[in-house]
Amino acid sequence: MSELHEHLEHAEHAQHAAHSTFDRKVAMTIAVIAAALAGVSVLGHRAHNEVLSLQAEANRLRTEAAAAQVEASNQFAWYQAKRLRQAQAESFLRLSGTSPALSGRETARSEAEAMWTKDVAKYAQELPEMEVEGKKKAERAKDLDQQAEGRLHEAHFVHRQANRLDVGHFAVELGLVLASIAVLTKRRAFWFSGIAACLIGLAMTGSAYLMSPHADETSTGHSDDHTDAKPAKGEH
Repeated sequence: MSELHEHLEHAEHAQHAAHSTFDRKVAMTIAVIAAALAGVSVLGHRAHNEVLSLQAEANRLRTEAAAAQVEASNQFAWYQAKRLRQAQAESFLRLSGTSPALSGRETARSEAEAMWTKDVAKYAQELPEMEVEGKKKAERAKDLDQQAEGRLHEAHFVHRQANRLDVGHFAVELGLVLASIAVLTKRRAFWFSGIAACLIGLAMTGSAYLMSPHADETSTGHSDDHTDAKPAKGEH
């Protein structure tokens, strides 16, 4: 009877030792999974913050592009107004040259012709500079708009990466839960399932950085054959 009791005690000690070894292994697994979860979580937060940063940058650039476009439109409107004045002065000069002088009005006519000639010369110097300035402002507006679209495309790509990282985070977190259940139930199935879930999550995390941008995510904005708005030369 004493021998039977001794065998039962040995079996109980052996079982306890086995459980202790199993618990230590699972505890180490939980620690490793927790460290992996922390890393994946940091990567996910960084990706989401980058998306927000890119979107904010795109909004800022679009605001600047809209302001630059308004400046360009105002510049072209000013150009057209002065171009019209130049055309009027040229018309008055041509008309004056073909009309007979009125008696007693020669001085007034000469002063008017001098004023129109001066205006034509002044506008001939100012208009090319205004046209160049308007084109520069229009080009700047276009460049800012393209930069804004580029940031948005980049934000879309990073957002897809962040979604992949979120899936990886969930899988690693699931692995941590399964490993914790293994400690409570003493079942290896939960332990192995936790390890598998963690590995899947890490694989998903790594694949996020192997993704390639879509075609629309590599576009930088307008096509090269896009024509800028510019004043028409010789338009009266």
